[in-house]
Amino acid sequence: MALTIEEFETRELTVEHVPPKALGGKELVLTCRRCNNDQGSKFDGAAHRASQVKSFVAGESSQAVVARFGIDGIESNVFLRRTGLSGFYASGDPRISNPSETERLDSHMEALSKSGKTDFKVTISARINYDPARARISWMRTGYLVAFALLGWKYILRSTLQPIRDHLAGVSTSELPILSAYDAERDPHGRQIWIVQQEHGRECLLVAAGQHMVFLPGPEDFRTLEEVSASIGARANEELRYSLSGKLLPWPSGPLHLLDPSPVSGA
Repeated sequence: MALTIEEFETRELTVEHVPPKALGGKELVLTCRRCNNDQGSKFDGAAHRASQVKSFVAGESSQAVVARFGIDGIESNVFLRRTGLSGFYASGDPRISNPSETERLDSHMEALSKSGKTDFKVTISARINYDPARARISWMRTGYLVAFALLGWKYILRSTLQPIRDHLAGVSTSELPILSAYDAERDPHGRQIWIVQQEHGRECLLVAAGQHMVFLPGPEDFRTLEEVSASIGARANEELRYSLSGKLLPWPSGPLHLLDPSPVSGA
């Protein structure tokens, strides 16, 4: 489809942040407004919430989350904050709490304080809901867009990558194979692209955005996504143990399109 400057002026084309802006991404490529908005809401929102969960559980976030806090079965909604690696601070707020529930909980806590009892039961259930499958697709989308910026149309329009396009367009009813992994030990601000050449059988294009890694077929690799996934051995909700080496490429600051033909002089 041919695009002109008018599409950008009317905002039919938008500048896409890769990874998503909420996850520290920078402007990288142009995508249509509908794709940017719809896919951002459907997939990138899930990735952002997944990141919040990981940061909260690891004690790396001071941001409050909505939680259900209870003592001896008497519960109320609260804002929950981490204090260090093992502590929590819960505070009620009329924006999220039912006044009658808050009153019952406060009364029970006051009674416990006066009685000196220490055998009460505390329950905490954080309410950060997200879809792990959609979060994975968001990171797959990051890898796909970085690969497009780096290698161009000749690479990204391969038939073997059609399942990714179908999922992003919302026309697929089948699941994508697992082509991403999470590594808590990686620099959360790091950005790397590797042409993985070793070990044998695991050759691929590796896009590492922070602690998330996406594995795609390499520039000269025409295997299916299922075959790439099988060779990597990634599993949902499991750490990937890997030892890979290859050629490190610079993270693109804009479209490079290394596999596309060079423009014809004077065209």
